[in-house]
Amino acid sequence: MSTNIELRDADSALDYLASQVCGPSSQFLSAGRPLCGLRVHGVAGVTHISELLSRSHPTEVRAILVHYLGLLAAGTFTAPMSALSPLTPHLLESGDSGLVTVLWQELSADVRAEVFNRLFTDLHTLMKRQRLTETFYKAVLQMIIELVELQIDGVRVFARFLLQMENWNYNTEVPVLFERLSFLPAFLCLSPFASESFEVAEELFPVVDNLSPEEVLMSHRVIHTALDVARDRQYQLLYSLLREPQCRPEVLRLLWRCCRLGSSRGQMQFDESSALSEGFLLNLQATLCKLAAKIPLDKVDRAFLLRPDCPFPIKDDDARLMANAGEVAAWRGELGTEAASFNTQGFFLAAYAHHIGLIATLRKHKRRLRNLREAERILDSGEQAQNADRIRTFLNSQKRAKLCDQAAIYHESLLRDAMFYYDQLADWLLSLLQYGETQQCKELRSLPEFFLEDMCELLVLVIEFQPGYFKQTPVPRCFRLVIAALSHPYPLVRNPHLVSKLVEILFYLDPTVQPRMEAQFHDLVMQQWSLDGLVTSLLQFYVEVESTGSSSEFYDKFTIRYHLATIFHSLWATHLHREQFRRQSQNPVFVRFVNVLINDATYLLDESLGCLKRIREIQDLADSGFQGCTAEQQGELRQELNNNERQVKSYLTLSLKTVEMFNYLTQELPRAFMNGELVERLATMLNYNLKQLCGSKCNTLKVRSPDKYGWEPRSMLSNFITIYLNLAVQPEFQEAIAIERIRRAGIRSEMDLQVLERLRERTDEIANARRQVDLDYDNAPDEFMDEMMFTLMSDPVELPTGQILDRATIRRHLLNSATNPYSKMPMSESDLKELPELRNRIAAWKAERDAERRGGARGEPMQH
Repeated sequence: MSTNIELRDADSALDYLASQVCGPSSQFLSAGRPLCGLRVHGVAGVTHISELLSRSHPTEVRAILVHYLGLLAAGTFTAPMSALSPLTPHLLESGDSGLVTVLWQELSADVRAEVFNRLFTDLHTLMKRQRLTETFYKAVLQMIIELVELQIDGVRVFARFLLQMENWNYNTEVPVLFERLSFLPAFLCLSPFASESFEVAEELFPVVDNLSPEEVLMSHRVIHTALDVARDRQYQLLYSLLREPQCRPEVLRLLWRCCRLGSSRGQMQFDESSALSEGFLLNLQATLCKLAAKIPLDKVDRAFLLRPDCPFPIKDDDARLMANAGEVAAWRGELGTEAASFNTQGFFLAAYAHHIGLIATLRKHKRRLRNLREAERILDSGEQAQNADRIRTFLNSQKRAKLCDQAAIYHESLLRDAMFYYDQLADWLLSLLQYGETQQCKELRSLPEFFLEDMCELLVLVIEFQPGYFKQTPVPRCFRLVIAALSHPYPLVRNPHLVSKLVEILFYLDPTVQPRMEAQFHDLVMQQWSLDGLVTSLLQFYVEVESTGSSSEFYDKFTIRYHLATIFHSLWATHLHREQFRRQSQNPVFVRFVNVLINDATYLLDESLGCLKRIREIQDLADSGFQGCTAEQQGELRQELNNNERQVKSYLTLSLKTVEMFNYLTQELPRAFMNGELVERLATMLNYNLKQLCGSKCNTLKVRSPDKYGWEPRSMLSNFITIYLNLAVQPEFQEAIAIERIRRAGIRSEMDLQVLERLRERTDEIANARRQVDLDYDNAPDEFMDEMMFTLMSDPVELPTGQILDRATIRRHLLNSATNPYSKMPMSESDLKELPELRNRIAAWKAERDAERRGGARGEPMQH
C-alpha cells in the first residue's frame, strides 16, 4: 500500500486512513466534531477507536492515524482554543483507556504534552462548573480517577504528569485565586452551601417558611447522597495520587498549602470573599479523614509539631495546652530536622482539616443562628419598621443558608468519620499521658489548644444529633480523654475557657440532661482517675472560673457553674464520690467553694427577684392601659418587659440550682458552712431572701403565668427552710428568722416549725449576749481596731503594704480575690505578717473587760 499521498486536511486524512484500516464502508465524523463520533459504522463489534488501532494493518497507516488523532486531540484543527478537546467528551462517554495508552506511548513528547495538558485542563474546567444536584460530576471524577490509576509499563504516568502541569500548585498567596486556579481543588469544590452554590440552595429549598421536618429531611438526603458519592471518588483520587511514590511529596506539599491558605477559616473574623470556600475545606477534611483512618498510631512521630521543619500552620506563640511561647521555642531548638513519614503528616493534616473544615463551619452556623434570632426579634418588636422589607429579605436568605448549613453539618457519614478520627486522636493523646508525667511531656504540653477544643465541639454536636454512635462502645476514647483532662493530678489544660468546654461535655453526658447517655456517664465517673480526682478538680474549677478570658466572662461563669452544679448533683448520688466531697470539706478549697456559693446565691436571687418585681410593675401598668405614657414610652416599657422576662428565666434556673446545692450539702456537711469567715454572710443571705419570699412585700413577686419563667415561690421557700433546718443545731448559726410568715404559708410540718422556733429562741439569747459584749468593748483603743472594718481585732496581721487588719477580715477578702485590697497586687495568706505582741495585748485588754463584766454581774462595782 502506498502512503505517498497528499494529506491536505484532517477530514481527507482520516477518511483515507479509515478506508485503509476498515474498508470504504466506514465513516468518521469531521475533525471539528467530538471524537466520540470516530466510530466505525458497519464493522461488527468495534466501539472504541483503540479497537480500530489494534487491528492488523500496515504500520505506516497506523502511525499516521495515531499522529492525526494526536493533532485532533491537541486542538490543531479546532479554531477556538476555549473549546473542549475532542478527546474529552469521547473519553467521558466511552472510557476508552486503550486510546489513552496508545496516544501516550506513540505520540511525540511535544504532541503528547499538548494532548494531555488540554485533556486535564478540560476536566478541570468541567469540574468547576458542576453542581451537587447534577450527575455529570460523577463521570468527570471517575474519568480522572481512571487516568491517575492507569499504569503504563508499571508506572502511573498520568499521576506524574499532573504534578508537572503549571497549575498543579498555582503560585499565589491569595486563597481564593489558589482554589480557583490550582488543579486539585476543583475536584474537591462541590458545595452544599448557599453562598457558594445558590442554584442548589434554590432548587432544594425554593421556599423557606413552613417547611415540614419531612420536607427538610428529604432535601438533606439529596445533598447527603450526592456528597457521599462525590467524597468516595475524591478519596479515590487523592489516594491514587499518594500511592505513586514519586508523587507523594508534592501531593503532601499541596495539602499543607491548602491548610495554610485555609487557616483564616479557623479564626473568629476573616474576609469571607478572599478565603478558601467552605465546600472545598469540608470535602478536603472528609477525604483526609478517610486517609487517616488507615494510619497506625504507633507510626506517628510525637515530636512532629516541635520540629523546626514542621509544615503544620502554627506559631510558637499560638495557644498551647500548658506550654508558653518561650518553652516551645526552646524545645524546638533541641530538635533537629527529620523527614516526616506519610503516616505522621496524614495524621496531623486531618487534625488541621477538621479545624478549618467542619469545626469552622459549625461555629459560623452558630453565629448565623444568633443573627437570625436577633433579626426576628427586631422584626417582631417593630424597632426598625422603616427597614422591615430589607430585614425580611435578609431573613429569607439566612433561613435558606441555615438549611444548607444543617445539611452540611448534620451529615451522618461525615460525623461518623470525624468521630472515628477524634477517637484516634484521643488514643494518641492518652498514650502521651502514659509516656511520662505531664510536666515533663513536652509533646503534650505544647499541643495546640484547638486539638482539644475542636474535639469538644464535635462531641457536643454528636451527643445532641447522633447519640446512637456512642452505643458502639461503652466508653469512647474521647470521653476517657475528657475525664483524664479533668481528673489528672497534674493540670493538663491552662486555659479556663477550654476547661469549661471539657466540663460542658460531662454536663451533656449527665443522665439528668441526656437520659440516654446514663451508661456512658456512669462508666466514666467510675474510672479510677475519676474516683481519685474528679471532685477535687471540679470544686477547684468552680472557684477559679471567675475569669474565663472572654468579653462575656461575668455571665459565662454562671453558665459554667450551672453545668458544674448539675454534675455535682449526679456525683453526689454516688457513694464513692460523696466520700470525696466529705474529704474535701476539710480542705481550704471547700471554704472558698462555699464562699462562691454564697456570692452567687446572693447575686442571682437578687437579680431574679428584682426582675420579677419589675415584671409585676409593668404588667400592672399594662392592665391600666399604660395611662399617662406616650406611645414611645409604651414601646420602651414593652421592650423592658421582654428583656426582664428573658433574663429572669436564666437567673431563676441558676438560682434554683445553687440553692439546691446548699440544700443537700448542708444536710450532710453542715460543719463546712460554719467557718468563721462564712457563717455570718450565709445567715445574712438566708435571712434577706427569706424576708423577700415571705415578708410583708412578697406580693410584689406575684406575676402572671409564673410557670412561663420557671418561678415556683413555694418550692424556693421550702428549699430555704430546709437549709435552716439543716443548720439549726449548729451553735455558730445565729440570726433570727421570720417564723410567723412561714407558719401561715403552710408548707412545712409542725415539727419543722418547732425546730425553727427553738432556733429563734436560741439565737435571740446569743444576740442579746453579743450586744452586751459589744457594749463592753465599745471603747477599745484605736490600735486594737481593724483599719478596714474598724472593729475590734482578735488576731491582728500586717499586710505587705503596712495596714493592720484582723485575720478574719483579710481572709474574707482573699476568698473573693487573691490580691492586696490596698495595692491590688497578688497576695495570699502566707504573705501576712504575724503580730503576736499586739495579739497578746488585745487578748489581755479583753480579758480585763470580761473580768469587770463578770464582777458587775456579781454586784461588785465596775471600774471605769
